[in-house]
Amino acid sequence: KHLRKKCTILPFHPWAPKEKRREGIVMWIPDTLGELIESASEKLNYSASSLLSEDAGKILELDMISDGQRLYLVNNGANDTWRS
Repeated sequence: KHLRKKCTILPFHPWAPKEKRREGIVMWIPDTLGELIESASEKLNYSASSLLSEDAGKILELDMISDGQRLYLVNNGANDTWRS
């Protein structure tokens, strides 16, 4: 049987200054990476295109995520909110 994994999703970059950090959410990991990004973006009301690990590595596959891992929801565009 496949065990469900959960993760904590934070809507800022791992290196964002404390004043730019916001509350995150804990989510069950769905079947696809796209679903995870879309669902987290919706729940956090934050437009994002990818997830980063704590050491700023881009998550490319769902299997790279460990149970209980902290992930950072980011927008790779020029208008990243952590810079403003």
